[in-house]
Amino acid sequence: MTEVPGRVLTAPKIQYGGRTKVIVTPNQGVWDMRGKQFHTGIEIRTWAIACFAPQRNCNEASLRTFTQQLQRISNDAGMPIVGQPCFCKYATGIEQVEPMFKFLKTTYNGLQLIVVVLPGKTPVYAEVKRVGDTLIGLATQCVQAKNVNKTTPQTLSNLCLKINVKLGGVNNILVPSVRPISVFREPVIFIGADVTHPPAGDRSKPSIAAVVGSMDAHPSRYAATVRIQMHRHEVIAELSTMVRELLIQFYKSTRFKPARIILYRDGVSEGQFSHVLAHELMAVREACVRLEASYQPGITFIVVQKRHHTRLFCSDKKEQ
Repeated sequence: MTEVPGRVLTAPKIQYGGRTKVIVTPNQGVWDMRGKQFHTGIEIRTWAIACFAPQRNCNEASLRTFTQQLQRISNDAGMPIVGQPCFCKYATGIEQVEPMFKFLKTTYNGLQLIVVVLPGKTPVYAEVKRVGDTLIGLATQCVQAKNVNKTTPQTLSNLCLKINVKLGGVNNILVPSVRPISVFREPVIFIGADVTHPPAGDRSKPSIAAVVGSMDAHPSRYAATVRIQMHRHEVIAELSTMVRELLIQFYKSTRFKPARIILYRDGVSEGQFSHVLAHELMAVREACVRLEASYQPGITFIVVQKRHHTRLFCSDKKEQ
């Protein structure tokens, strides 16, 4: 076997907010959020609960306890949920999602969030996201009924992490003083791109391409753009337009044009590597030129591959 040197990259230091602005160093990708507050927490004043689990499986007492515990954890995290939900009702099926959400949107001015309790794996989840994300533009947070009936600090903290970001908050940032100068010397945008395909044997459904880009200097906030495209087509057909949208959004958010684009591309097989790289690198360049003829930022195009035939082992078992 070929022997090559390897190393474990130093974990970046993470900074939280509040009065103490605690700094933590992750250990094997894990760190504890207890006693820490979000870098930028959002105050929630108007929110609702819609319970799609039967009342026999998730009663009103459980919902009240869940609400109290969620408020306690969110306040500790620096994302205060003020007062009781403006609406807390049971619903019976997928057909009620759209009319209920439209009613909430028009009835409660300034509604920020709908917490949706689900009985388990159900098509209601997809409908909640369709209506909330694409139809009326309201943040939704789903939670399983079993986690409402038996709350744990870990589950509630995870919910707060998701809610704060969905409402425009920032959970944590890289410590500015220790960020790599070579990367952050000038404005930089981090972009992630992937294509999701329908299951094997399905010959009719389209593939879905998604591209996300960082929207601040930390980087902690992201915007996304999505397209459907030809069935099982790996190259992102509209990448130029999608990247252009993200560059415009980056400028609106920061008032800077990125001097460097770092793009992470997932889902490319070894056989398609050259084809995808040639097309998509050109598409990113085209997006820049379409904005401004002289705009030529540096581009780092990184293809992340999991499905390959290389196997790596530590020569010293003690280091595994």
